[in-house]
Amino acid sequence: MAFWANYAMARTYPGDGIRSSQGILEYNEVRGYGWALRNIADAAAYYPESSPLRAYLAQKVVSNLAYLDAYAETQNPATNPFQILWINKRPDGGQYISLWEQTYLAYAIDHANAQGFAGGSVHRNAIARFHLKLFTSDPDYPRTEAGAYLIAVGTPNASNPGVFGSFYTSMSQIWSATQGQERPFGGFYGPEARMNLMYAIQQGWPGAQAAYDFLWPYIATTPIGCVSLGGTMPDLACRAGWALDFSSTTTPTPAAAEIVSPPPGSTLTSANQIFNWTSGVGVSTYQLTVGTSQGANDIYSGPAVADLAAFVTGLPTTGGTVWVRLSSFLNEGWHFVDYQYTAADTTSVVGTFAVGNVVADDGYAVRTTPPLSTSAGDLVVALVGSSGPDGSPETMTVSGGGLTWTLATRVNGQNGVSEIWSARSATALSGFTVTSTPALGTSPYQSLTVITFSGAAGIGAAGGASAAGGAPSVSLTTTRAGSLVYGVGNDWNGAVPRTVAGNQTKVHEFLNTVSGDTFWVQALTSPVPLAGSAVQVSDTAPTDHVWNFAAVEIAPVAKATPTITWPLPAAIMTGTPLGSAQLNAAANVAGTFGYTPPSGTVLPPGSHTLSTTFTPGDANNYVSTTTTVDIVVLEKPTPTLAWPIPADIVYGTPLGPNQLNATTDVPGTFVYDPPAGTVLPVGLVQTLSVTFTPTDTATYSTATRSVPITVWPEPFVDPPPVKIGTGVGGTWVDATGHSAQSHLVFAPNAGVWWLFTLTSAHDSLNDRNVHAYVSSGPNLATATWTEKTASPNLANAGGATSSVFAGGRSLGVAPISIGGVDYVHVFASAAFDGQASSNGHIRAQLGASTITWGAWNNPGSPNVASQWQGPSGTGGSGAASHTPWGNSVGISTGGFIHHFSTTMDQEVDCAVGRSANADTTATWTNGFGTNTSPTGNTGTSPTWTTAVIDKTMTFEC
Repeated sequence: MAFWANYAMARTYPGDGIRSSQGILEYNEVRGYGWALRNIADAAAYYPESSPLRAYLAQKVVSNLAYLDAYAETQNPATNPFQILWINKRPDGGQYISLWEQTYLAYAIDHANAQGFAGGSVHRNAIARFHLKLFTSDPDYPRTEAGAYLIAVGTPNASNPGVFGSFYTSMSQIWSATQGQERPFGGFYGPEARMNLMYAIQQGWPGAQAAYDFLWPYIATTPIGCVSLGGTMPDLACRAGWALDFSSTTTPTPAAAEIVSPPPGSTLTSANQIFNWTSGVGVSTYQLTVGTSQGANDIYSGPAVADLAAFVTGLPTTGGTVWVRLSSFLNEGWHFVDYQYTAADTTSVVGTFAVGNVVADDGYAVRTTPPLSTSAGDLVVALVGSSGPDGSPETMTVSGGGLTWTLATRVNGQNGVSEIWSARSATALSGFTVTSTPALGTSPYQSLTVITFSGAAGIGAAGGASAAGGAPSVSLTTTRAGSLVYGVGNDWNGAVPRTVAGNQTKVHEFLNTVSGDTFWVQALTSPVPLAGSAVQVSDTAPTDHVWNFAAVEIAPVAKATPTITWPLPAAIMTGTPLGSAQLNAAANVAGTFGYTPPSGTVLPPGSHTLSTTFTPGDANNYVSTTTTVDIVVLEKPTPTLAWPIPADIVYGTPLGPNQLNATTDVPGTFVYDPPAGTVLPVGLVQTLSVTFTPTDTATYSTATRSVPITVWPEPFVDPPPVKIGTGVGGTWVDATGHSAQSHLVFAPNAGVWWLFTLTSAHDSLNDRNVHAYVSSGPNLATATWTEKTASPNLANAGGATSSVFAGGRSLGVAPISIGGVDYVHVFASAAFDGQASSNGHIRAQLGASTITWGAWNNPGSPNVASQWQGPSGTGGSGAASHTPWGNSVGISTGGFIHHFSTTMDQEVDCAVGRSANADTTATWTNGFGTNTSPTGNTGTSPTWTTAVIDKTMTFEC
């Protein structure tokens, strides 16, 4: 174990200077970093306490955890709002990251913590928090794609697309660029995502448990193909090594976040500062404010965010105390901790920021510049490019003028070296020189360029890079507005002029044709206007030489930052335009304010951030600054409407005050739909609606309400019982005295009665219809009857040999009203002696004097056995001895048609059927099917019907 731990460090490339004796594993694939760190932590934990190797390995673990935290803490929230780590690590492009790789590293950190090693939690939490963000940003980033193979977190560099450019600032941008990299959770990266969500749950982060519950079925219960074990099973069963459980089931105690960087009580270094804090436990949002007194926000008032860092600009640079308050929202309330810092003291002199002397010396071995002079306070910068021995990294030292020289950056990953040194000239100097000396005792060719700067605060950001080929390029992020950026490089392969990229200037170049080297100095042509800008010093040619390239920011002395006072505005009601009561910031110097959103804007309900940018009148000594405050816009209350449900009315009654009588305790206007005077059609549970518009629309919002009302047909006196005899349109009792199978239903919308019957004529093979009769009005005592169109011919439906309404006929009828129109559903069964039965269903539309029939369909198959089941004496066998056949039909409140019949299905079983489709519109799709099998056979059992069949009542009825 110790061998592999040490091997991981030995195999980490040291050329970028990061690995060093601390064993930092940075120069690896991200997953390689995680695997190696896990091995080192395990080896350090399991070695005996007395072993010196344990102490050696433990130091390497602690150093790596500290490096990882420092890397995460340096991410600038202004340019990297999601604290994304490990860019430029994917061969697919520098703009991509692979969270599944980063999960290995997050696990290694957590595993090291479990082994007793401290540190790394800031880095682990940054990985887990961004993964949680993918699950909680729907629809900007769909949570179903939180397990993508690669996540696009920014744009490629404009001049070098192979490397990273700038971060996206919204989740919708990330999703748009990530599309095409999607993977399902199961079988791919769902288990990795689960581990990050486990860290989030243990930290008590909002939304973590819901995200975990959403992911769980994909990887723990849904079977997928398992290549390693064969067959299908859930992903966590297939890859059991991923099925790690929570280390503890104890609910964490809520705790507020704490600032970790810069260290509380320390002295700030500039007007710009990144503040980092822990996540706390159970904290949903954070807010950072900065002021010149405890609890004040006159310097910075940040919004409520879920981020763990904030980039604050405009800090004082004249010394004095700065108060920082970090508030955490937990347990449904805000909890804050105050911190005290000392402001930077860099604004004692505001002079002209300018380039002074530029001198250079090129040649062999030790080099000394021509004499140069400085003014008091000037910054002196030496840029050195040198060759050196093959295979041994060269280094240089710089001296001269009696000044104290400090190395800003050194790059020697390839042969030779590029270095930048600086010194401050406290007093004016004249005629001094600067010398560059090889530190290895060698005598390489070198080029020494020295530049003086007035009004410079010092070296800001620094960067470096080296490669065996490609165009030289170095990126850095400026720390102050108006900075200059310079770079120096060496080419060990040949004396070839550099072609600098756009908006850059070549300051000096030494083409050494003797040894075949090139040394050059270049700079951005113009100052970088904004702090926090990602810039690149680069060349476009040559691209086939090895090179080292170093670059630094020359930061100007900071201008003073105006003090802005902006009281937190009181909450306003919806519809109130922004004005002087809200947009009332003030400054301690003359200037102008620009507000976003501007005056007159009407904001929707909710919490909003107001922003102002102050432009000082004295731009030579003061910088522009921006600050924000939050404002809450309250929803206007909705008046409460009281509207009693009106009593039923009869058809012909116009709507009036007895029905349209809503009230409220707020003055305003009622508008009814339908309006007063409307005569509604006959129908159950019709809807009346009202819209109330308050007179005081500035205080109250519009309200609506609805109530039901039922309209009955014109009332009539219940008549005495009436016997319907032979005096209307047909014979109502057949010749054998059998029941006429008649059904009387009322059509409420048409206001008439309809009679459906099987008459004695059905004993004839020539009559295969259901007959229909309509009354002249709703009063049965006085109505006369008229025969109307009979149903279509049932014929031999479903394959029956003869389907006549004879012998064992039966009939069922049920009415329904849809949209003010009346319909009936009719079921009929036929059984001719000695033949099979046939069942039919048909739907008809009823009017006041007309009937429109649909087509017969078959809810059950022909029943050969029906001749054996029926009233005594029926059927061809003459052996029937059971109860009569019968049909029942009913319609549920949902509009489904329910049917029961003893002759519905094959064999002699009872059966209950329900239509597959509800009858709720004028056009109804047959919900009982045609009993056609998948092979095309008709007349089969309802196994193939589309109806829902309950065949549990077997063996006789």
